Amino acid sequence: MERNDSDNSMAALAARMEAEDYTPAAQVHQPTAEQNRIHGKQFAAVAAEMLASRGRPSVGHGNATGRGASPRHQVVLSQDQDRRLRTYMETHRMSASAVLRAGLQKLLDERRRGGRLR
Repeated sequence: MERNDSDNSMAALAARMEAEDYTPAAQVHQPTAEQNRIHGKQFAAVAAEMLASRGRPSVGHGNATGRGASPRHQVVLSQDQDRRLRTYMETHRMSASAVLRAGLQKLLDERRRGGRLR
């Protein structure tokens, strides 16, 4: 594995800490904004990796709708419904969206089988 300057500076810092040398470093390297900037394919790869590691995937493009975005709906809850939803979310460690999707799916599946709305 190839080592870079960052690896070397981290190794040097670790060695100083092990030797209990807490004197300020002579020069702290601060990368410029341009050095921190990423472009083109590198940006796309980083963005894709970040999106892949976050939350539930879209049900849009390549999935359910094929339109590229998940449809959104807004509901208004009573104070009692909101309190009960928040309690359920905390108890089951679920987001409001996940709870509402699961409840809606159960309702729609029951209706498809000819069940009644309770």
